[in-house]
Amino acid sequence: MFRIGNLQGGGAEKVIITILKNLDREKFEIDLLLHQLYGCYVADVPKDVGLYYLGKGEGYLEKSWLPKFIDRKIEKKKYKWLKNRASYVYQYKLKQIYDVEIAFLHDLMPLVQYSPSKKKIGWVHNDFSSENFLNEKWKADIIRSSHHFDKIVCVSKQSLSGFVAQGGDEKKAIHIYNPIDAEEIIRKSNVENIALDTTKKNFVAIGRLHGQKRYDRMIEAVEILVRQGITNFHLHILGTGDEKERLEDLIKSSNLSTFISLQGFVTNPYPWIKASDALVLCSDYEGFSLVIAEAMTLGVPCISTRVVGPTELLRNGELGILVEKSAEALAEAMKEFIENEAQYHNYKNILAQAEFPFSLQESMGQIEQLLLEI
Repeated sequence: MFRIGNLQGGGAEKVIITILKNLDREKFEIDLLLHQLYGCYVADVPKDVGLYYLGKGEGYLEKSWLPKFIDRKIEKKKYKWLKNRASYVYQYKLKQIYDVEIAFLHDLMPLVQYSPSKKKIGWVHNDFSSENFLNEKWKADIIRSSHHFDKIVCVSKQSLSGFVAQGGDEKKAIHIYNPIDAEEIIRKSNVENIALDTTKKNFVAIGRLHGQKRYDRMIEAVEILVRQGITNFHLHILGTGDEKERLEDLIKSSNLSTFISLQGFVTNPYPWIKASDALVLCSDYEGFSLVIAEAMTLGVPCISTRVVGPTELLRNGELGILVEKSAEALAEAMKEFIENEAQYHNYKNILAQAEFPFSLQESMGQIEQLLLEI
């Protein structure tokens, strides 16, 4: 059984769908437990996967005959009650004990440690050694609970090092890259033609509008370029989240609406990546960065802050541009792509010939071996 909070549009949520689709059905019977039933990827859960949930999401509330505020309170109380009663959930809701249970987000590990499943695996998607959304107490709770797990999967070599450095068990921790389905990415990139202004350099950024992604830094970099008189470019931001209004206000107050577009959440971002000249990522922390791997798969050059996942994927700058965490450094890298056509094409050529450290077959082979041998 795989366990995750919800299937809203994030990297880990997309990865779990890829795993569920590709696990060998002759070897495994699979269930999925969501803490809350909502998210754009719920519809992508394979039909032969048993789907369970502790609470109903916003989509259900929209259809309920009860007033939403009453229904939300009822669901919140039910969810809180179930979340903290593992024995009830397994005995009466799931009605079975699992051979293997996977906490697919590390912040679920303190809960999953109490499950009666025979074996437990935790999945670490961030770098524990760097700044991230986990406060020190929360981080310590996760590390402490990890000792009750049989294996801990880290999505990059550097995330594994960070996890061990914070007190994780080196003997239990292993590294498996997220599986990247290159054939599906390429196929989906061809289903639609995104018509962008080819007289300009088009940058694309994709991800939740969340503090981690530092879109404010990206907007400041655009402002720096415009002040320098560099205007033959456009930045397209795909995603939604709790920072949407703040970013809209920031773009408007900086008079940058001509240069930045917030496109909202896009179910299939691959035609956008394919149509763009470069992908930009400005995060303060990333354990892997699915969007970087997807852009590399489509041969699109990347500019990223020097954080764990992208640094490893881009081979410390060999396969893309890495910059320090500042608007000035990001602006300089974007300027280089806009003005130096030779360097831009150099990265295109390097990506076209490179062998990437991630693949669907290799990662799925490692995951299946882990599940069989644990």
